[in-house]
Amino acid sequence: MARLLISIPEHEAAEIRKKAKSIGLTTSAYVRNTIKDSLNKDSKHSEVLRAIQALVPTLAEGFGRTQNASVDSVEKLSRLLLERYRKENL
Repeated sequence: MARLLISIPEHEAAEIRKKAKSIGLTTSAYVRNTIKDSLNKDSKHSEVLRAIQALVPTLAEGFGRTQNASVDSVEKLSRLLLERYRKENL
């Protein structure tokens, strides 16, 4: 089993011990669960970002249709939105 050593102020450690005890876990189990949950959230977050990115061309096409835009205009809009999206999420 790997060991991880972290340094935190005593008042934070006390809060962690208190929280762990209040839900019936050891401090180690509470910290492990917190880390696992955090890693899962990061994974879910990136899944959501990929799903949003996949929707961009569909949104551009839908907007283009409502505005009677040409296929070229819709493609340009889609590229522009994807570029903007990537800049915002890097």
